[in-house]
Amino acid sequence: MAGNGYTVNTGSLTTASQSFSNAVAPMAQQVQAVGGALGVSTGDPALDALITRMATQVMDSVAGCGQAMQADATGLTMNAAMYTAADAASVPNIAAAPNLTASIFNTSNVNTSVLGTGG
Repeated sequence: MAGNGYTVNTGSLTTASQSFSNAVAPMAQQVQAVGGALGVSTGDPALDALITRMATQVMDSVAGCGQAMQADATGLTMNAAMYTAADAASVPNIAAAPNLTASIFNTSNVNTSVLGTGG
């Protein structure tokens, strides 16, 4: 629960973070696979240059996407931790106030005359 009265499901943030992190490794593998096209030789220097340029663009794009997803995963994890810490800070610390529980259950001030005798 955040200070403005809305609820944040930190478990969902953590799950999304893990999903983003899991997508990064396959992207890195794709970058390596596309990198294999950099050594192609068609016999046509202009076509080889075009293939190299296009493969480099794809590699840069996929690598950038992986970096962005990892940054988002890190951000989601940090947000989940901050919401959890904020919730913990907003809950009264019962251990720090041992007399609070005793005062809640103190019945010496209860007007028992309204309870009747049951008869």
